[in-house]
Amino acid sequence: MLDQKADPVVELLDKQAVHEVMLRYLRGVDRLDPDLIQSAYHPDAEDDHGGKFFSGAGIGEAIVPLVAELFASTVHLLGNHLVDLQGDVAYSESYVLGYYTAVDEQGDYILVRALRYVDELVKTAGEWKIKRRRLIREWDRIDRNQERPPDRAYIEPRRSRADISYDRAGDEVTVGARA
Repeated sequence: MLDQKADPVVELLDKQAVHEVMLRYLRGVDRLDPDLIQSAYHPDAEDDHGGKFFSGAGIGEAIVPLVAELFASTVHLLGNHLVDLQGDVAYSESYVLGYYTAVDEQGDYILVRALRYVDELVKTAGEWKIKRRRLIREWDRIDRNQERPPDRAYIEPRRSRADISYDRAGDEVTVGARA
C-alpha cells in the first residue's frame, strides 16, 4: 500500500486560505465591520473571547459594539501563525499584537496587548472558517499618550466601510476627513 500524502500545493493553498481567515477577522475588528468578522466564522461557531462567549451567526454583531465602546481605535498585527492541517480540519495558533487607543480618568492611553488565538477551522464547500476559537491574553502594557503629532495631511482612518481600504474603484479621498 502506498503512503498517500497531501499534495504540497493544495496544502500551501489551504494554509494560505486559513491565514487569510485570520487577516479578514482582524481587519473586520479594526474597521468595526460585523459582516467581515462574521465571514471568518461558521454559522454555528463558538468563541471564548477571554471570558466573553460568542456563538453562532451573531458573532460579528456582538464583537463590534464591544470594541467600539471600549476603544477609540484599534490596530491588530498578525505575527507567528502555525497551521496544522488534518484533512478538512485545521488547528491554528496565531500570535497577535493589538494596539488600542482609549481615554480614562487620567487621559489618553494606548493599550498594547499580546494575544494568541487558538482556533479550530473547518473547510466546508471549499471555504475555511473558524469553528471554535479560544483567546489567550499573554500580557498587557499601557502607555500614556503625551501629545499627538501635528497632522501631516495623512488620510484619516475610518472605522467603517467608508475606510479607504474598501475602495476598489480608485475614488478620490478627502485628506484629513474623518467619518
